Amino acid sequence: GESSPGVSPPVQVAAGGRLRLEVAELRAVDGATCAEVHLGMDTPEKINVPGGAGGFVNSQHSRTLCGLEFTVELPQIPAFAMAFVEVDEGGFADCQVVPQDLNGIAAFSGRRSWSCNLPAQLAPMTYRLVVVSGAGPVSESAQAFRTADDRVALVTALERDGVTIREVPHTIIP
Repeated sequence: GESSPGVSPPVQVAAGGRLRLEVAELRAVDGATCAEVHLGMDTPEKINVPGGAGGFVNSQHSRTLCGLEFTVELPQIPAFAMAFVEVDEGGFADCQVVPQDLNGIAAFSGRRSWSCNLPAQLAPMTYRLVVVSGAGPVSESAQAFRTADDRVALVTALERDGVTIREVPHTIIP
């Protein structure tokens, strides 16, 4: 299917809206440093990471790649969503708190974003942006997903109950 740069293909959620996930690189520009970006002394350039069916395209780390911004969008009918990042390899220096609307307890529509800073010396890093969504509260489903030994069976059961789980992988290469 078609996908625009930096945007994963929309996913149907139980409420009938369309869920969209985006990841943007936050890069220092015009001689600024990541330290200045991290401290809020300089505004980074946002560059959307191209998305596809298998996840987001790999990003190349450099001294100008300061962080990542994650966006969850429910552009139509309000629905419930819980979002989190699961790091498989490497790690972030620090992250903003995920927006309150993405706690799976209250319905919302629109865009919600948060960002994470990357360490200056980055080893290979792989993570997944995970969003659990549905027509009703999904916080318990999301917590079950985070701790499940058999995620495949759980996802199948949750989908029968109208809960959608979307995992989108992304790798940053040093």
